[in-house]
This record gives sequence, structure tokens and C-alpha cells, in this order.
Amino acid sequence: MNQETVKKLIENGVLPTQDILKKIEKHGIESVLKKNKKRAEMSIEKRAINALESLTPKDFFQYYTNKYEGIKSLLLKKMSAISINQAKNSFLPVSVIGMVQEKTPSGFILEDPTGRIEVISQEDSIKPDDVLGVTGPVREQKLFAEKIIWPDIPLTHKTKNIPITITLSLEKKDKNTIVPDTNPFWCDIWYGNEKITLLAYKPENEIEKQDAFELLKKRHLSPERNRITFVEDYFLIEPVPDVFWIITQKEWSAIYKGVTVVSGEKVKINLENMEIIKI
Repeated sequence: MNQETVKKLIENGVLPTQDILKKIEKHGIESVLKKNKKRAEMSIEKRAINALESLTPKDFFQYYTNKYEGIKSLLLKKMSAISINQAKNSFLPVSVIGMVQEKTPSGFILEDPTGRIEVISQEDSIKPDDVLGVTGPVREQKLFAEKIIWPDIPLTHKTKNIPITITLSLEKKDKNTIVPDTNPFWCDIWYGNEKITLLAYKPENEIEKQDAFELLKKRHLSPERNRITFVEDYFLIEPVPDVFWIITQKEWSAIYKGVTVVSGEKVKINLENMEIIKI
């Protein structure tokens, strides 16, 4: 029995006993894997989200610190950066990471724990509280952006698949129906040893496909301040979800860099091929 066969058995939750190996030699590996799939059942593992009744100024400070650190860690996988305080005195092109404090007529103010700097940029998708990277030269203590770097979905992300169909709904219908009980709502859908990660979010207003793509590009749900009810940043889109469900009345679906994005109040998905099934 070759190592590849043993590896495939273990990945599918099958213990390679002598009886199993004999059966494979006689009937082939698929006879064992199909039987194992029939026995597998779907289970859901939710991420606990601890909301507070009210947040103090200290809580908000900690929340934004967590947001900055969370997105910074994603950006550092794509770039090297120095502090803004160091960048101000550099004679060479620099790369920095910071949070946007405000827009200006010629760009925006970027801040990190060491200081702030005005960035000269014509990028119009940037909003206050965005965390991003900037590369470019510094002149008169202003950073002239040659490149804006977003955390985004990595090109290495691959869509996962499991052979079940689920319904995403606001009301429980059957055992394969998933009903979010927090906002945002994170869960892992397990089938045997395989899992798919789901992120569900109900925005304040209807959003279109391009808006959803912007959220994934920025790796953050970017809620209004009055919707922040916890210190830990559950709005950070990490890990990368396999399915991103936007709970709005408009129904549409799209793929963004391997992430299946669906919108609607009730959605049925075949997770084996990510096909959206009309209800």
C-alpha cells in the first residue's frame, strides 16, 4: 500500500487498518471513501462573540488598537514597513502602515502608534478608520503615495468544498439550516474532517457587489461607530471565509478571489460546487 493511499484515507477520517487495506486492494479506495462519506454528518462550530451593553472611551481605544494590529499583521505578510516617525526623516522611498484619521483635499492623514503623516494621494476608495499600507517618497514631511497596499484576500486562497447542501436563513427550517444569532456571525461547517468557514453579516444599509468586494479587499466589515459593542475586533475578516453571506433583501451572488459571496434573506447553497439553488 503506497503512502499516497494511506494519506488520502487519513485525510478522509478513515483509519488504515488491515481490513480496510484488504478491501481497497479488492474493490479500490473509492469503495471505502464513499461508505465513509455516507456516515459523515454536518456539525456547526460557532465563534463566541461577547458583546457589551456599553463601551467606555477606553474600550473604544482598545477596539481600534485591536483593529489596527489585526490588519497590520495581514499587511506585514505582503510588505515590509517602518514606523511613521522614522519615515518622516527618510531621504529614501519608504513603506508604512497606519490607520486613516481623516481625509484632506490632497489625500489623507495616516497615523500609527509613533505619529502621523499627511499622505498625498488621489485614491478615492479610502475612508476614515481604514488600515492600509503606503509606499512612496517623503518630501517636506509629506508622503507621496506611489502605491496603496490593502490586506485583501491572498492569491493563495483556495475554495473548499464539502458534499452537502445548506440553507442560510433567518428562521430555522431543518438540521441543515444555519441561522445567525450574532452580527457578525462566524461559524465553521464541519463534514467529517473537512470544514468550510462562513461569515454572515447584516449591514445597516443595502450593499451592492462592489461594496462587498471592497469589504473583502480591506479585510474588515467597517461598521458605523454605534454598531461597535465589543472590544475584540470581530469585524476583522480573518480567517478568510469560504462563504460570505450578506443579509439584505436584494438577492445576488458572486465570486471574489475564491470567496463565494451571496446576498439575500434566505439562500440555499450546494457546498460541493458552491452552486446557488433557487428556493
